[in-house]
Amino acid sequence: MLQATSIYTQGNGEKWDVKKMFDIMLEISKTSLKVLGSEIFNQITKSK
Repeated sequence: MLQATSIYTQGNGEKWDVKKMFDIMLEISKTSLKVLGSEIFNQITKSK
């Protein structure tokens, strides 16, 4: 998970470009949803 400060600043202390930050956060969100969906699918289809 990203640390809160890394959302607002780059490694050099400058602010992120809004478009770049949006693209990165969108990619993280999509990846998180894929992982969550995969985990739910595995739980549903798991043999008992």
